[in-house]
Amino acid sequence: MSLLSKKEGFCEVNYDPSQPDIVWPVCTVLSQIRGESQAWAWDTINTPVDNTTGLPTAFTTTLINASTFGLGVAGDRNVVLTTSGANLDGLNIQHTGEQWTGATGRLYFTGKFTVAEITESSILMGLAITDTTVITAPTDGLFFRKADDATTLNLVAVKNSVETAVAMIAPIVTATEYQIGFVYDASDASAQGYVNGVSTGAAITTNLPNDEMMTFSLAFHTGAAAAKVLYARDMAVCWIAGA
Repeated sequence: MSLLSKKEGFCEVNYDPSQPDIVWPVCTVLSQIRGESQAWAWDTINTPVDNTTGLPTAFTTTLINASTFGLGVAGDRNVVLTTSGANLDGLNIQHTGEQWTGATGRLYFTGKFTVAEITESSILMGLAITDTTVITAPTDGLFFRKADDATTLNLVAVKNSVETAVAMIAPIVTATEYQIGFVYDASDASAQGYVNGVSTGAAITTNLPNDEMMTFSLAFHTGAAAAKVLYARDMAVCWIAGA
């Protein structure tokens, strides 16, 4: 079983209990208690794509030069982002429509990624405002980011272009799958990051995005004159009112 179900108004998500999926067991229980919730998970096995472009139809995708979006082999649940071969080529992918708020309630996010080359690439995964250049400098969001020429993955909160970052993975290991996630509690004004199900780093309490609606965002760029590949799967978001 995998993080593939979606049901509006009630958090119903399947997960593999052998994996440290920190978001969904909590989300399911709280939604049953509280009643008001919203959940979304990217069903990467059944993702509808445009017949001409091959791009996912429920997303706004910006390709830089000949970069490509693809789905993994049957059953592996991966989306495959492949940059073309010029410096800063890549892809920006955002779910169409901003539906996630940091103003109230509690937000949960989870996702898994594997990158084939660490240093000369940049990665962003999480929530941000709609921005076709989201990997550069979104004005508002809460996401994981690895900068070009770096090997550390940070959890980043940014509000009105001012950000706070906390290291999560240092260094990232090539060809290793990581599960990353965060819990953002608006009532406590804090966001805590997780790596492979374990609370990691200090909680972020400043520059949390509490006055903008956000959307799921995934971006990957090469930092050298060479093509790079990112694999990502099991990406999901849940919001619970008054949690």
